[in-house]
Amino acid sequence: MKDAQKHKENIKLFAFFLIVFFFALSHPAHAFYEYKGEQNSFKGRMAIDLMSGFTHYPEPEILYPKDSEGFNSATSRLLLDAGLGENTSLDFNGYLYASSNEQDFFSDDSTTKYSPYRYPQAYWKISQTNDMLICGEIDQLSYKYHTQSSNLTLGRQPINLSNNFIFTPDDFFYPFAATAVDREFRTGVDALRYDYDITDLSTISAIGVAGYDGNDPSWEKSAALIKAGVNIKSIDMSVIAGKTDTRRLVGLTLSAEAVKLGLRLEGNYSHPTEGDAHADFFQISAGVDKRWDNSLHIMLEYFYHGNGKSNPNQYLEYAENNPDTMDTYMGRNYAGLFIQGDATPLLKLQGALIANLEDGSLLFGPGMIYSISDEAELIIGGSIPYGETASFDLLSQSLNVKSEFGLYPRTVYLLGRIYF
Repeated sequence: MKDAQKHKENIKLFAFFLIVFFFALSHPAHAFYEYKGEQNSFKGRMAIDLMSGFTHYPEPEILYPKDSEGFNSATSRLLLDAGLGENTSLDFNGYLYASSNEQDFFSDDSTTKYSPYRYPQAYWKISQTNDMLICGEIDQLSYKYHTQSSNLTLGRQPINLSNNFIFTPDDFFYPFAATAVDREFRTGVDALRYDYDITDLSTISAIGVAGYDGNDPSWEKSAALIKAGVNIKSIDMSVIAGKTDTRRLVGLTLSAEAVKLGLRLEGNYSHPTEGDAHADFFQISAGVDKRWDNSLHIMLEYFYHGNGKSNPNQYLEYAENNPDTMDTYMGRNYAGLFIQGDATPLLKLQGALIANLEDGSLLFGPGMIYSISDEAELIIGGSIPYGETASFDLLSQSLNVKSEFGLYPRTVYLLGRIYF
């Protein structure tokens, strides 16, 4: 009865969400302030996200005490861009977030625990009760200076070093999930990055990312990386070397095009510096993709996750002992398929399918993005797993895990975003 009542309440909240969202669309949306001079410029915008969704958890109860729950949230994001002269700019992205989900991602300050690369004092828990959480954080605050051959960025900024889409082992700082539909705002880290174009076809980047042990800066928790890239006969090649908070590594990325197919490869060889597993490991992702003139884009990738486990009963042990929280996969061999295309000029459809080749479990992520106007969009997404669920033996008090994605809950959500 309680679950049925919760379902009814979620339907009412969902209907209220739609009413509020479409009412907001009746008003014109523009930047709330914009200035452009001969050398200086400024643009201030707001983005409002309203989200409503539903999650159904698998058995056993020892993993998920709840059978299902709904979640509702609102995010107000302030976006500022300032150009100071010909070579300097400032970027700001900060948000206020409110959620009604009792088991919300942010409820135990997970946003600071999830990564050591963000100064904890830039997160503020404004209010928290059993029914509501209100918090705020800065996602980006960076100073940029650029010349004809170089770029310097200082401050909180998004950093991506990979070139694959589904499996991205060289993406060390807040990677998007392979099934993510909304990729508008990427989480930033506290960093200094310098990019220098050696020639028209070669470049080198030096990246330092501050790490924190609690509120204190820590070299052990910091990242320091060098990336050097060159284009030879239309083949882009890059080498990465350095350290993150959990390992020392050397990596590479390759991308090329042949017979109208995109070919991509990236991987790294790592020496762990934290956690119970001290053995060196290797990760590599290889993929092929094809684009058509009608906007259809298909990607197929294979991923060897060398520090993962082949035995499903070791998955939870791996998750507990693996200190790299950016590395979310627990198995060893994966395949992925991603399909994206425009059904109409305003409607984009996509679907991601991830397969654990060791235990046969699957994860499907459908998505839809509908552009209601230049300043508003509606996003529908979800995560639908398939695989044997875990079981708990009361006599031996042991948990028997049978598949990776059998541990995942089913989730569907609706998100509306408005800029003004």
